[in-house]
Amino acid sequence: MKKFFLLAAIAFALVSCRSTKVEDGKNEKSLSLSSCEGNWRLTLFMKDEVAQVIANADLTIAEKGGGNFHISGFTGANYFNGEASSKNAGQIKVENVGSTRRGATPEVMEFETLFLEFLYGVDSFSVEKFERQAFETLVLKNSSMNAYAHFSRN
Repeated sequence: MKKFFLLAAIAFALVSCRSTKVEDGKNEKSLSLSSCEGNWRLTLFMKDEVAQVIANADLTIAEKGGGNFHISGFTGANYFNGEASSKNAGQIKVENVGSTRRGATPEVMEFETLFLEFLYGVDSFSVEKFERQAFETLVLKNSSMNAYAHFSRN
């Protein structure tokens, strides 16, 4: 019986790997933004290949229909919300981002300003699952800023 379950698990793993592309030790999936709905926690923020000091930040994505989404989150001291659209796989456009204006330490405020600027210019996304990790990573990229952010699902 144990052999059956082991063979079934191996077969399931092989079948599920067919839908992913393996590159440099990671399995990369190309998904629609609707599959990214839910709550995400910021784990890495890079700009010009330099890791940025990050505050306790998160992002929530909720589908509104027709390729349109509501985004909201927290950037360390303030909350933000806005709209996003994704008409093509892997592409995203963020608009109408607004934020509360509560004060915080200069470091947190500097991060928030940079992060909101990044978010407003995000142009692509992907969901990656690295080998030996049980969780997915949402990657948002802003080409004009040469920046990207990694989020893990909450």
